[in-house]
Amino acid sequence: LLGTQHRVDGASRTDAGVHAEDQLLAFSTAHPIRLDGLVRALNKKLPASIGVRSPQEVPLDFQPRFANFGKRYRYQLYTSPTKRPLIDRYATWLHYPLDLELVQEGMMALIGERDFASFAASNGQHKTTIRNLWGAALQQSALTEGGELIALEFSGSAFMKQMVRNLVGTLIELGRGQWSLERFHEAIEARSRSAAGPTAPARGLCLMEMYWPKPPQRILTSE
Repeated sequence: LLGTQHRVDGASRTDAGVHAEDQLLAFSTAHPIRLDGLVRALNKKLPASIGVRSPQEVPLDFQPRFANFGKRYRYQLYTSPTKRPLIDRYATWLHYPLDLELVQEGMMALIGERDFASFAASNGQHKTTIRNLWGAALQQSALTEGGELIALEFSGSAFMKQMVRNLVGTLIELGRGQWSLERFHEAIEARSRSAAGPTAPARGLCLMEMYWPKPPQRILTSE
């Protein structure tokens, strides 16, 4: 579009199969194209799965990864005796029910600044496993013909590779009755990936919001 190669820097990376409703990208160009024209032209050339929304001019030293105040992720599950193809691309199917009160208790135990080593991918590039999880929220809605759509949201300053998927995989074990709450707390304190549960599938995860240019106005809770 602009006639030259451009380096595009992003604020966050996701695994293959993970979705994003919000993302922050930056690049530098000397092209005189107007911002509104850039949006129209990019959206014509980009694949159907990607859309540019609101471009802004920023300083030349702007780095999306460090300019944002944090992120909000949502993981969607649905419990149903049968598969639901229309939502299956964006949610993980569970053919068994979950104890959502127990899941909420587990989520509340995660809030705060702590060592999340038990939920970090072994091949991640993190320099430290200390993260600050501001809050978590659980939402549920009924599906037709039985079952529920369940959304688990996590808001924090930063997340490690597969951290949310590993948290959700462990919370599922808790909610389905395979783990006790005591074991869940022990997994947190163990600071070892082998102590936590499996990695939840990528399809259910979505990066919902980048906290930029302002920090979040409220803390998410399960209450």
